[in-house]
Amino acid sequence: MNIVFLKLISAISGFFLFVFLILHALGNLKYFQGQEKFDSYAIFLRSFGEEFLGHATALWIFRLSLMAAFVTHIFSTIILWRINSKARPSYEGQIWYRSATVSSRYMVFLGLVVFAFVVFHLLHLTFGFIHPPGFEHLKVFNNVTISFSQLTYLIIYLIGVTAATFHVSHGFWSAFASLGASYNIVLSARKVARYAALVIWLMFMSVPFYIYLFKS
Repeated sequence: MNIVFLKLISAISGFFLFVFLILHALGNLKYFQGQEKFDSYAIFLRSFGEEFLGHATALWIFRLSLMAAFVTHIFSTIILWRINSKARPSYEGQIWYRSATVSSRYMVFLGLVVFAFVVFHLLHLTFGFIHPPGFEHLKVFNNVTISFSQLTYLIIYLIGVTAATFHVSHGFWSAFASLGASYNIVLSARKVARYAALVIWLMFMSVPFYIYLFKS
């Protein structure tokens, strides 16, 4: 398979997932606006575009697009990782081994953790299959509060979100490297990626920690 094509689809799918993470994190912060606002947000996502497409159709189109991007990103990244592990560009190799970050050394492992976490998240809060007693469809505020009042769910999300942000941090700057950006641009992208990953982590984990510390 053409390596340039692989790099492009990996970068594009990764960027789509990165934007989704930011939007998802911002949506989660509506929890702090109270039950009515948070539940209304969940209802809005399902009712958006229903006058043209039907109830929740737009949401399912987005979900399927997201799933396609996720699967595409996984396969393209694994193939590229296997190719790059044998022969890396010199400047990327310098950053890679000099920094020796956890995310760079264990990229594939982190990706597998993220994949497992996404499956858990869907079964937990989207479909309610592995939710603690008290789950109510579309009662998102209630479901989130019940879950993160328990230490087990807090730990699971702490592990999953941390793995995701490490993965995003590395993936952001390595995309520039794999697409042939200059050494200085890659270094700058790596710095931006660190701050972006930290902000995303704080946005995602602020709600679980708040619930566990103050509402459990």
